[in-house]
Amino acid sequence: LPAMKYAIPLLTAAWIVALAVATRARNEVWRSEVSLWSDAVAKSPDKYRAWYNLGGAYQRENKIKEVVRCMERAVALEPDKELAWIDLAAGLFVLGRYEESLKTAQLGLQNAGAGRLHYYLGVCHFNLGHIEKSIESLNKVEANDPNYAYSHSTLAMNYTRLRQYDLALHHFRQAAALRPLTPDIQKVFDQVEAYMKHFPKTR
Repeated sequence: LPAMKYAIPLLTAAWIVALAVATRARNEVWRSEVSLWSDAVAKSPDKYRAWYNLGGAYQRENKIKEVVRCMERAVALEPDKELAWIDLAAGLFVLGRYEESLKTAQLGLQNAGAGRLHYYLGVCHFNLGHIEKSIESLNKVEANDPNYAYSHSTLAMNYTRLRQYDLALHHFRQAAALRPLTPDIQKVFDQVEAYMKHFPKTR
């Protein structure tokens, strides 16, 4: 059977779940959350909460380099806090620093045991071309959270690269049922679906 013609895009910031920073109550006296938490950091530079919340404030302003700077400080102060590791890995990924994001996810798993960091291992391995390692990491995410759409999407892209289109189609459908796909991923999904209608026995 002929190979399907497709273009596999790298995973980008559009694929990444918003950094897991909960919305905090704001004091109207302050001009912004950044002002509030910058003041807290200046007064208490060794407090994890101040650095983590400042990173969250920068994330809401889409200042990802500042998010990374704050989360690096946060994990240095309290390496057992999983959310800071997740936000740091996500920020590095969004900046295209895949090797650093990968190492951060590995360190986070060692120090905080944050299972969601397997997702960042998976997407970094994908963008670095480590397909088998990506699948291995994403299967761990799926085992713990079968309804995590981004994991299914990335698994689908991996299986498309491997030309295992039946598995790709399965995960595309799982992902699409959970949340809308980004346009570039939807395009690959449509191509795989059309191909499988013509060659249903392809594996």
